[in-house]
Amino acid sequence: KRWRGACGRRVNSTLLRERERLLLPNPPHHKFHSHYLTIAMRLYLPVAPPSANRIWRVGRGITFISQEASAYYKEASLLWRERTPDEWKACSVSIWIVPVRRGIDCDNRIKPVLDAITKAGVWKDDSIVADVSIKLVKPNKKLYPRGATFVEILPVEEKYRDEKEVLLWTT
Repeated sequence: KRWRGACGRRVNSTLLRERERLLLPNPPHHKFHSHYLTIAMRLYLPVAPPSANRIWRVGRGITFISQEASAYYKEASLLWRERTPDEWKACSVSIWIVPVRRGIDCDNRIKPVLDAITKAGVWKDDSIVADVSIKLVKPNKKLYPRGATFVEILPVEEKYRDEKEVLLWTT
């Protein structure tokens, strides 16, 4: 079935699932039980996130969300219907972005993606995120368009790391 997303692009839901299956790598092996790996969430959005510098705009003394950001949030709300289980106390988020153009600053793309996940209702609040990683992916016309977002959410045992890891950095 084809339909138009909030940003006006034509979307084929079966192709989205196939692209998601082909493109996202297998979850990394963690020290916790294997049944956690089966409940990893994978989300796809055929639109690249706006820069964090372009989320908020000011006009006539009023601060508001830009059209670009609101269109991205609306698209995410339409496509991302999954919910994280309530027993997840913390999670790890991996983001892959196919940029529209070269030279984008990938650290400015983290907040819009996490905000879109929150606004879509995948989780109640992004305070459960313990670990975030982001990677830029080269465009591939056969599998996915320029400007796509792939997100994988995995549960983790604890939100805070062991202090021994931090002490290694400080000595």
